[in-house]
Amino acid sequence: MKNMGDNLSEYFDFVDLRQAQGRSDEAFGRAIAPHRKAMLQFTPKNVVLVRSAIGRLHVERHRRLDATEHQTCTDPDDAWRTIQ
Repeated sequence: MKNMGDNLSEYFDFVDLRQAQGRSDEAFGRAIAPHRKAMLQFTPKNVVLVRSAIGRLHVERHRRLDATEHQTCTDPDDAWRTIQ
């Protein structure tokens, strides 16, 4: 069995939010904030796939707030190219 520490460059996170219910209320924002950064901090290649340009803007705002590195895409093919 391979240890993840051997070569992290082979790992990635691909988060597909296209079917997620959009929420921007304060209570939800406070509840999810601790999990956003934790979800994308352990792998060197991260991509978040969203349904719309508005979703992309929302996720990009969170990326800046959380100081995480990931690409946000609306096209699945672009998303897969990002992590290859």
